Amino acid sequence: MSFNNLVTHDGVGCKQAPELMMQAHVVVFLLRLLKKLQYVTDTQNNNLELDDELTLVGRVLHHFMRAAFYNTHEITEIEKTGDRWENNNIRRIGRVTNSSLALINHSCDPNYRRVSDGVTTYGFACKPIGKGKEISDIYCKPFGSAPLQDRHRYLQKYNFKCECPACTNNWPDLAGLPSSLEGLPAKLYCQPANKIDSQAKRIQRAEDNFTKISNKRDSTPVEIINSIVTVLEEVHKLVRQPHQMIVYWENQLHQAL
Repeated sequence: MSFNNLVTHDGVGCKQAPELMMQAHVVVFLLRLLKKLQYVTDTQNNNLELDDELTLVGRVLHHFMRAAFYNTHEITEIEKTGDRWENNNIRRIGRVTNSSLALINHSCDPNYRRVSDGVTTYGFACKPIGKGKEISDIYCKPFGSAPLQDRHRYLQKYNFKCECPACTNNWPDLAGLPSSLEGLPAKLYCQPANKIDSQAKRIQRAEDNFTKISNKRDSTPVEIINSIVTVLEEVHKLVRQPHQMIVYWENQLHQAL
C-alpha cells in the first residue's frame, strides 16, 4: 500500500468554502516555492495562470495534502521530568504517516495502540484480541476522555458515524464508570458468581506486585511493562467494558510503553 493510494475523501461530504480556499492557497504557495527553487518551470512565465505541468503538480500536491489530513497519526515525545516513569511528560512533536497502519478502522474503545521509536512504529494489543476479531485503532479521544457528542463532532471530518459499542451504548467517561469489582451487573462479569472473589484477589496480588516493582529504583522498563500487562490480563478475566479499571490500566500500559 502506497501513500498515494490512501483515502482522501475527495468529492465526498459537504466541504465548506473556507476549507477549500485554505487548501488552494497552500497549493499555490507550494507551487511558487517549487518554481523559486527551480524544481519546476513555468513555460508561460505568467504568475496568474498555470501551464499543464504546474497544474499536474498542483493536483498531486493537493492529493497528498488530503491523504495526509486523513491518514496521519499524532506523534509524541517522552520528556523525562522525574525519577519515576509515570512522572514523565508527553509532548506533541508532529504527525507521522504509515500506509499500512492507516488502514486500521476506528473504535472509541480500541483494542490496539501505537508507539513510535525513531522511524519505526510498533503496534501492540491493549486488550485480548480473539481469533477473527477486527483490530481497531482510535482517531479521536477515547470514550473515557471525551463525551459522545464531542467524539462524533471530531469524527465528522472522516465522513462516517461511529457505531462502536461505546457509542451505541453511550458509555460514560472515566469518572462515571464503575470502579468496584463487587456488585456489578451479571453481564459485566466474565466469571461465574462463585469465582468472582478469587479472581478479584488475583487482581489485587497483581496490583501489589506492580506497586512493588514500580517503587524499586532499579526496575527495568520490561519489568514494569510486564507487571502492568499482568494486571490488565487479570482484570479482563473478571470484568468487561465499560469499567474504570480496564480504562485506567490500558492507559498505564500505553504510557509505560
